Formats: sequence, structure tokens, C-alpha cells
Amino acid sequence: MSYDIIYGRQFIRTTRGIIPLVLGGANNCTMFYGGKEIRDRHWFVPYEDDWIDCPEADLLEKAEKRLGGPGRSEEECLVIGSKWVNCGEFLRYLRNGVKNAHSIEEICRLIPGQYLSCVLSHYKDFSDPWERELQHEIRTTPELELWIDHAKKRKKELLADGMAKCVCICITLQGIQPLCIDRATKSSGLSGAVLVKYKNNYVERVDGRRVQLSSGIARALEFESIEDAKFRLPTLSAPYCFISAKNKAKDARKRCVLRVTEGSRSGLFLQRRCARSLYFTHNAGQAKRFATESAAQKWFEEHVGTRFPGVKAAESIRLEPEGI
Repeated sequence: MSYDIIYGRQFIRTTRGIIPLVLGGANNCTMFYGGKEIRDRHWFVPYEDDWIDCPEADLLEKAEKRLGGPGRSEEECLVIGSKWVNCGEFLRYLRNGVKNAHSIEEICRLIPGQYLSCVLSHYKDFSDPWERELQHEIRTTPELELWIDHAKKRKKELLADGMAKCVCICITLQGIQPLCIDRATKSSGLSGAVLVKYKNNYVERVDGRRVQLSSGIARALEFESIEDAKFRLPTLSAPYCFISAKNKAKDARKRCVLRVTEGSRSGLFLQRRCARSLYFTHNAGQAKRFATESAAQKWFEEHVGTRFPGVKAAESIRLEPEGI
């Protein structure tokens, strides 16, 4: 059975509307990346070309018409990450994408080296190869809007003259990883001392152009301000996210952790949970923290229980300050 998997989204905002870009691919197609065979993924605009540079209200109306309605909203349509979602959930996913849309200038500022690749692809017959024209690298909104106008005009000409059977306006971002710039943008207004997150880890030390990361907030390095952090940190492929240093003090008061007592993982501490798997650690200081023992047990019952192999029961343990 073939189905689509969505790995991320980044909607582009212009002065006229929204360009909805998602990162995804089919589950039964593969590609080679970094010497390994992985599932195919690329950036694309879902559904039709008329979703490109569409006014926000019109885009939401088209999405509602395609994915909403009685019976339709509960129908499973694709996978996001590792979870099947129905049409109603995917509609909310698209709405949040519109809410968090950014201009291409903002994206290029947050991720140096990023840009949009734009091309018009078409073929005259199913047996013919794709032909490409209007190829361009775009980094500003005026350039983007001008290119879209030319591409839409050229598409009408090709279809009207019978020169092409199928014409696609292709707009893509670079790379095959989600950009993850929503949190980075929201956190840019913080004041005072901050901690820095890179993906799911905290910056523990900066040595010249090298950054040492830690999974635990307790070892996170404190910066005087966001400006101080940006000055000291090197440029990486994904943007940093800033959080208030007060979170470190709050976390220090959480001294309870969970240790597995029954099962093949007995003796290990629970570190974190993903959709379909658990992560463990031998180091209690790297385990997931809770404010009280009852809160730890409640989380275990609600989110773990006996649903994962290797874990049948766990006990909550209060750590001493020097063990944190």
C-alpha cells in the first residue's frame, strides 16, 4: 500500500498570499543520501498549482473544501512523522502552517545559505521526458512574485497552444530536513539571560567554532542575552532556539526520576518518550525529571504503562542535589 509521509512544513508568505510548502514523499520510494538509502523526500506544494501565492482566506477555503465536510474529516489520509492523521487533523496542520508562515527574506536570515529553487516543468506526452524552463534561485519576495507571474502566464500559453499536456510550477526549499524555524522566531523577543537549544539539545559549551551539546538542561550554558548568544555561536545548518534561563532554575527543583524495576530494561532510567518508542539512560542526571514522586508515577501510568516492550513497572526516585 502506497501512502504519503510528511516530515515537515514551511509556508512562505508574500505580499499577496501564501505558498504552502511541505516536506514529504511516498513510503515506497527511496533515495540515497549521505551514502545511505532512505525514504524519498522533497519540498513541494500539496494539491494544485493554484494554491501557490493564494490569498490566505482563499487558501483556507480551498483546504476546507478538499479536507473538510461530513465523513471526510475522519478519513485517514497520510502520515505525519510516524503517526497516521485524518483529513481533519491534516487541515489543522495546514492552518498552523499558514499561521507560522514567513517571508523568504526571514527564512534566509535565520538559515544562511537557504533559498527557493523555482522551475517550470512540462511534457507533451506521457512517454516524453520532462522539459524545464524559467529556472531561478530566489531570495527576495519581489523576485518570487515576479517569477510566479511569469510562470503562470507561461503555463497558460503552453496549455492553450497544445505544446504541453502537463505543466507544473515547482517551488522548493533546499535540503531534506525540516527547517524548524517556528520556535526560533517566537523566541527572538526574549529579554535577559537565555539558554540555547539546537534541535532537541542544549548548548553546553562553545569553543571557538565548535559547539558541545547536551540533552539535559541542567548542564546548559547561560548567555547574558540573545545578542550575546548570537555573537558567540557559530552558524549552523538549522536555527537556534532561545529559552529563558529561568527554566534551568525551575528544572533544578525537579528531583524525581523514573527507574525501570521490571522488564528487560530493569535498572535503567526513563529519558524520554517518542510516539512509538522509549529512550533510556544509565545516568540518573540525564533522565526525565518530575517535581514530585506522585507526578512521576502519574506520567508513567498515562504515557507508558505496559504498552512498551521491556518495561513492565517503574519506581520514582528522588535525587539528592549533588546527583543532579
